[in-house]
Amino acid sequence: MYYSTIEITHLERVKNDKDAKESNLSAKGNLHTLSMSWDDDEPHKYDSKEVKVLESLKPHSNLAFLKIYGFREISLPVWMNHSVLTNVVDIEIADFKNCSCTYTHTHARTRTHTHTHTHTHTHTHTHTLNSQS
Repeated sequence: MYYSTIEITHLERVKNDKDAKESNLSAKGNLHTLSMSWDDDEPHKYDSKEVKVLESLKPHSNLAFLKIYGFREISLPVWMNHSVLTNVVDIEIADFKNCSCTYTHTHARTRTHTHTHTHTHTHTHTHTLNSQS
């Protein structure tokens, strides 16, 4: 069996969630690592487009590594707190510019790295290693 890596960049260019759904990530059972990023530094008005795009990029439950960079909305997609991520062993979340939420993943094997960048250029570093058996 082979495992694949997908890196999706410039998600700020995706016009609607229908375009994102076409990737059909939830059907890619051999997907091992998924990296998604927004690279736009333009001022951003909340319109929930990015939340819908990220919601549409829900990965398969076999995913082991998840990286999300530059997300600019105030809330995370529902699938990030569901059983979709049960096999994930490492999550890296960086440069969330407006997100007021905190991400908690309680799976025993998961290590979560969070680096948030707010509009005031304050940096918060949280490194959590869950040690539940």
